[in-house]
Amino acid sequence: MAALFNTHEGLNPGLVDRDVYTEYQSLPLPIGKGVWRWWHWPSEQWHCIKVRSHKSGRYLLDNECQLLAGIQSRYVPRLIEKVTTPDQTMMVSSYANGPTLASVIRQQGAGFEGCSQVMMQLVDALVECHRSRIVHCDLKPNNLILSGSTIQLIDFGHSMDIGRDITKLPYRGFSPSYSHPALKDGKTAVTPDFDWYAFFVVMHVSFYGKLPALNRAPSTPLMGVFESMIQRSGLPKLYQRYLTQQLADLDLRLSQKLTTKNEADENKHRN
Repeated sequence: MAALFNTHEGLNPGLVDRDVYTEYQSLPLPIGKGVWRWWHWPSEQWHCIKVRSHKSGRYLLDNECQLLAGIQSRYVPRLIEKVTTPDQTMMVSSYANGPTLASVIRQQGAGFEGCSQVMMQLVDALVECHRSRIVHCDLKPNNLILSGSTIQLIDFGHSMDIGRDITKLPYRGFSPSYSHPALKDGKTAVTPDFDWYAFFVVMHVSFYGKLPALNRAPSTPLMGVFESMIQRSGLPKLYQRYLTQQLADLDLRLSQKLTTKNEADENKHRN
């Protein structure tokens, strides 16, 4: 079977008349490299079409399809269909129409109107993903769409199941400024801590317009960096208490990992 899409030019003209395309507008509209939006007549909604041709891209898109199928959340795109040919993999999902959080911060400034509501929804989105035993692993402002009054968490290509051994992945990626130290190190199992660490960085960027000072020393307690931000966020007390507990738990586990690493280093030097 011929390739469904040419990732530079759009839809393969030879496949326009196939039954699978009859419910769509004549041609999709490109919105990014290998990504289109396509009007679906019966539902009167835009669908998002993502296509990958290379081995690594197809692996990540297969992974995204599998994980999206296991999440039930209004804050996550709905998987509609996956189409595979010998040359390409195509994912059809619901389309989130709106700017990224990164774009909103640039245009409206830090602490923009509705910022607290966005953070509340992001907390709810992460709780729902983790309830489905899925960790996003690449949470950042560019992967959050503000679609009307509801956020959409996108790009699950690097997401993983809780407990998965990172060392056995054929491909992986992360965004250094938003990534938990253990995710960057790549020698542990996947944990929801990866997302909560990124959440606090995203929250700091949203309220203050800059990355927090986290690289001064590996032992810098997160509570000292983020606690006052939570208290001043304007979030309901229930959310503040929940986030403060998440922060305390993160600090505890990071401290334990650091102690274990230091002990291992000392034993290595003795031997």
